[in-house]
Amino acid sequence: MKKYPVLTNDGHDIRMSSDNTRYVIDGAEYVRVSEVLTTQPKAGLDAWKKRLGEENSIVIANALADMGEKIHTITALDDLEKEDKVYAMVEKDEWLLPFLYMWREWRDRFVAAWLAIEYVVWSTKYGVAGRTDRIGVIKGDNQPSSIDIKSGGFWPEHELQLAIYKIMHNETQKFKVERTALVGFNYPKRDGKFTSVEDYVKEKMNPTSLKFRECTSKETETEARKIMKEYRKMFGRRKEKGHGNGKIHGNKGRSDEDSPCGGKGLPHGTGVQQGGEQNGQRNKLPYGHGSGPLQRLSHRL
Repeated sequence: MKKYPVLTNDGHDIRMSSDNTRYVIDGAEYVRVSEVLTTQPKAGLDAWKKRLGEENSIVIANALADMGEKIHTITALDDLEKEDKVYAMVEKDEWLLPFLYMWREWRDRFVAAWLAIEYVVWSTKYGVAGRTDRIGVIKGDNQPSSIDIKSGGFWPEHELQLAIYKIMHNETQKFKVERTALVGFNYPKRDGKFTSVEDYVKEKMNPTSLKFRECTSKETETEARKIMKEYRKMFGRRKEKGHGNGKIHGNKGRSDEDSPCGGKGLPHGTGVQQGGEQNGQRNKLPYGHGSGPLQRLSHRL
């Protein structure tokens, strides 16, 4: 495998604004990727809310967001080999164990090396920043990939999110990210009937397997650039009209050191992994347009 440098955010002062919508990096403000994507339609999410009801969907969304954050944290800590913190999390929340085991199996079977873990990237051109879950090299491949971990389903905005991460990385780093991919968890199939919030959340604590999808696409990358460009124009107008004063609130915001690894990325070692089934949702954006090991892996899982 070709050697690539390990990426860290050392040397940069990275914080969040007080309203949590912007990164403040070395004194300059950057809009979060998630904030940019709020301008995009979410047909699947809207249908989900309609099916569960407004009140139920809010409660469930908050619970799943908390679960997703813990899944992200424990997988990052495990990749960084911080065993004491991993054990502490499992001791407190035993439901994390199957997620941890499945992640370890997948990672050690298919990942040659991590080049960055929970790494903040940004674009001065578009004024956008975000935290990419992983940058790594898949076994059998020589090209770095940007990989995002999803505890729920795959949605169109996830592909746009990864395309934005790729654009931002390639704007600032010496080596280029060539591919993007999503890794997520499958759950028991529902019969279509909603019983209660408690039962719905409980089901999401019992993953059955992992799913993987390469989503490298020139079309999606072009769309991502268009969205960032349009949002930057809108964000600039909002400031001019008094919707934002442009002041930096870094001292009141959450420090980037609150992340599991403080923005640092380290390569991981070895192990044995298994894959899971691949049954993510299809939508109007192009899927699986990549080639090479990642595309073959998508079909193997």
